Amino acid sequence: QYFFLSILSGLLIALSFQKFNAFFLAWIAFIPLIYCLLRNCVRNSLIYGFLSGMVCYIVSLYWIFPFLQYNTNSNIQSLIAAGLLWVYLSSYFLLWSALLSLTRRHFHPLMSSFFAASAWVMLEFVRMYFLTGFGWNLLGYSQSSFVYLIQIADIAGVYGVSFLIIFINMLLYYWIQDSRN
Repeated sequence: QYFFLSILSGLLIALSFQKFNAFFLAWIAFIPLIYCLLRNCVRNSLIYGFLSGMVCYIVSLYWIFPFLQYNTNSNIQSLIAAGLLWVYLSSYFLLWSALLSLTRRHFHPLMSSFFAASAWVMLEFVRMYFLTGFGWNLLGYSQSSFVYLIQIADIAGVYGVSFLIIFINMLLYYWIQDSRN
């Protein structure tokens, strides 16, 4: 069940980006992953976060493999290079999952939502500038077709949009949990 939910979350996140243009999915895409992370130990949360990240990046950055294959004329080199990139990017999901899982019992739901959104933005910022940066697929970019919402990027930047998406996902998760009880 948790593996399926992690894969579902990664798929929904990937579908929210420009190629598929289902930007509205980003507002609920993290809920299955959050469910997995807050109901499991840290070790399992690392696995679920990494799996979700791998699915997300393999689907949304699928084009890297054929691009490398065309330019290197080598299937093995292309697969290794693309695989290493997908693993590297998925490690940010893994780190976020670990932070969320470690702090799950220490915060009130509102504070937990703020913490999760802040941690996500911090990791996106690090990803953008660490090892020469990888600025593609920041979560806020998924909303580029949502003309009314994207206006806040003028003030808060792409990180503000990413913060809002994670914050809303967390609040929706807690709302769903409260309505079940």
